Amino acid sequence: GKTVVQAEIDAAAELIDFFRFNAKHAIELEEQQPLDSDGSTNTMIYRGLEGFVAAVAPFNFTAIGGNLAGTPAIMGNVVLWKPSDTALSASYAVYKILRESGLPPNIIQFVPADGPVFGDTVTSSEHLAGVNFTGSVPYVSLSLCLYWMLYIRRTFKRLWKQVAQNLDIYRNFPRVAGECGGKNFHFVHSSADVNSVVMGTVRSAFEYGGQKCSACSRMYVPDSLWPQIRQGLLDVHKQISLGDPVEDFGTFFSAVIDDKSFSRIKGWLEHARSSPHLKIIAGGNCDDSKGYFVEPTIIETTDPREKIMNEV
Repeated sequence: GKTVVQAEIDAAAELIDFFRFNAKHAIELEEQQPLDSDGSTNTMIYRGLEGFVAAVAPFNFTAIGGNLAGTPAIMGNVVLWKPSDTALSASYAVYKILRESGLPPNIIQFVPADGPVFGDTVTSSEHLAGVNFTGSVPYVSLSLCLYWMLYIRRTFKRLWKQVAQNLDIYRNFPRVAGECGGKNFHFVHSSADVNSVVMGTVRSAFEYGGQKCSACSRMYVPDSLWPQIRQGLLDVHKQISLGDPVEDFGTFFSAVIDDKSFSRIKGWLEHARSSPHLKIIAGGNCDDSKGYFVEPTIIETTDPREKIMNEV
């Protein structure tokens, strides 16, 4: 359930920005030439890698999927693009637009596939020249630690380990690049402006349901400011509209991506209710009767080592 505003920022504006930026960067690279000495000219030529690039895309940003596949292609590479199985339609729409705009056939090959099967196949090919990976798993943020980044890191580690184990079969050294997100936090100073903290945290934590690697999932607040910030968070929380963005364009917070994410989040909500160290002060309910809806949730704790505050 991406809202209309978030969808426009992502699938349209940001993807266009990516392609424009990377075309500009390609020109800038070409202009970077070595110094010449008297009577001689030194020239550097950039070319694509020898082999193919495997682009593994996440579900949460259409722009990232298009960028992971499109940028290597701009730089002269052949790309195997594996989209997320929960973002096939949006990713395929981008692929079709690229083809209609003049992208030659087989430069980017759109390959919906099971993750481990795709990973095993590309890493066992002698022609693998690079891996371009971004992974993200849905969660509800702001102290409700549902990142499940351990899963994503396992995925990327597995790919990296397979590349290392197969190093002797490759025709060259594959370039491996990955972005796995993290457990972001806001560390609030005692001199901070309360309203800025509250609005910045709510936006970071709850835009797109917190389903992005840049989302805030925890915050550390000095005792001197917590009563004001706590009340500010509760006041703004009451104003958050939860619903179907197709029916109401003003919706701020919508459903999570799938039933697996819903079940994991529900499990953490149950943990929050049962733990003596945690207190749900806003939200905490969920409903999968029609879609997979989880209320934006704020949990209070004085134990920084509680497992909901750490990587899981």
